[in-house]
Amino acid sequence: MSFYIISEEVNLKKNGPVATTGSYYDLNKIKKLLENPETRDFTESCLDDAEDLGYPTEIDIIMVIEKLTNEHFSETVESFKNSNLMQDVYRIRDRNNDLYIKLQINSNGDGVVISFHEPY
Repeated sequence: MSFYIISEEVNLKKNGPVATTGSYYDLNKIKKLLENPETRDFTESCLDDAEDLGYPTEIDIIMVIEKLTNEHFSETVESFKNSNLMQDVYRIRDRNNDLYIKLQINSNGDGVVISFHEPY
């Protein structure tokens, strides 16, 4: 009797894909990282766009991210600046704003909010 193992080829990068949600990163892990000022980061464009939408502080942004669930997951995209990093995109409606939020865990292991704006 022979057994064959059929495996799906997956490009495993540093944090590996999360197959149960379709997202690359575990959303709860990113949320945990963003809770701590020592393990969180925001791009300048994220902060500027968020402020324009009425979310003037990092805490305002984090409060929205805390509302995210796996149902808000949209897609995973490759980072424009570093092809070794992936970014998970979430879409949520908050305060009458449709939001496009892009999250990643950087090479230092920090949670990063890359984008926080209305969809284009």
